[in-house]
Amino acid sequence: MKTLFHRFLEQWKRRKRLSASCSEVLEAEQEFYKAFVKPGMVVFDIGANVGNITSLFAKQTTENGQVHAFEPGSDTYEKLVHRIAGEKVPQVVVNRLALSDTIGKAKFHVYDKDHSTLNSLADRPLENYGIDLEKQVEEVCTMTVDAYCRDHDVKSIDLLKIDVEGAELAVLRGASEMFAKKQVRCCIFEFGQTLFDMGEKPEAIIEFMNTHGYVIRNLIKGDPLFPGGEKVSSAQFSMHIAEPSL
Repeated sequence: MKTLFHRFLEQWKRRKRLSASCSEVLEAEQEFYKAFVKPGMVVFDIGANVGNITSLFAKQTTENGQVHAFEPGSDTYEKLVHRIAGEKVPQVVVNRLALSDTIGKAKFHVYDKDHSTLNSLADRPLENYGIDLEKQVEEVCTMTVDAYCRDHDVKSIDLLKIDVEGAELAVLRGASEMFAKKQVRCCIFEFGQTLFDMGEKPEAIIEFMNTHGYVIRNLIKGDPLFPGGEKVSSAQFSMHIAEPSL
């Protein structure tokens, strides 16, 4: 149990920085999934990578639920398929697709296996962030959430998780029908420098959610929306939750 001193110390540390650290955000994200996802739920894991969170969703939803996982990169997709097959979780549907706001083809920028979490539809200027990595470009199929739901008879989504390295707004725009009908119960999405790399700004996400009647909050209680979101150089990694307004 935390003492009053420890609580004061945490508050003091929070005031000294803009938002929670990356490790704190990732830990809070895991805890949120464990608390929120229940048996029988329908969950979308958009940007599943090699399946760490997909696997957690499978355990939480049990065989009564549905988990739709999306990963466009060839190498990460194969690893995801292999993992899900080994875990024998029939409620998981794995798709080699990049969910976006259009249906067609797109260039997908891929890094080595140790940096696959950086894979993105954005041609990111990583050298501006002091990162020197070689990348390859793959052509991938794109799909919208709305079209996918129609094709697979998905009536509602309990949790829409989006971690697509900057293309979050494109995914949201492709789910406009589901949001307009309030058929997305909860959406959790990443924010950071990658959004700017896609040529977007946080204000556009706020406008989208306001238009569809959703309220946004930072996953970390007390942290601001889109910390450092004024410009790319100050943008800080964070996770946000959007839910229908009452």
